[in-house]
Amino acid sequence: MDASGQNRIIVVSGANDALLPQDLDLAAPILRKADYIVLQLEIPLNTVYHAIHFAKSNGIRCILNPAPGRVLDLTELPPWTIHPDESEAELITGMPVHSIEDARSCADSLLGRGIRRVVITLGERGALLSGPEGMELIPGFRVKTIDSTGAGDPSLAASLSFLPRPPGGGGPYPGKPLRCPLHDASGNTKILLEQSEFEQEWEGSRGRS
Repeated sequence: MDASGQNRIIVVSGANDALLPQDLDLAAPILRKADYIVLQLEIPLNTVYHAIHFAKSNGIRCILNPAPGRVLDLTELPPWTIHPDESEAELITGMPVHSIEDARSCADSLLGRGIRRVVITLGERGALLSGPEGMELIPGFRVKTIDSTGAGDPSLAASLSFLPRPPGGGGPYPGKPLRCPLHDASGNTKILLEQSEFEQEWEGSRGRS
């Protein structure tokens, strides 16, 4: 972590490197019951590509969180949704992402590769949601950063928890567009980053009710 609270990540894959495509095949009966398959890049790329292919072949929506950042070829096997930060989006597209306009151009490039939805997280500027409905910049909450390690994980997890369960919905917000989960996800991240403040606000609201 640097002086501003931004994390610096070193990856030691260890046992993750032993997860191979044939392991997914062995788990296929269980995986076919899934509504969504969520992937990251801490496992071999061949396994990632195999999982995307498996999801598409079985009508399962695949969401890729391309972290830690690596160069990818998603032309032949685009996931349903990709959820990179700025540096990860740069690695995948080869395009700079230093501004919101850069992020819009990058998202356009990813959509052009067959990915249905793109969510580029932009730190304190929020997140850019792109898809068939267009693009929307969803502002982030202003927080005092102490340690940003793992901040993207609860954001993605909260987004997923509010997605409908296909077919026919389910979940807290069945049928709602992805921008609703993202707003909720931003709130969840704020709670995790400023838990003490949240608890004070919660106790205060209980006292006023």
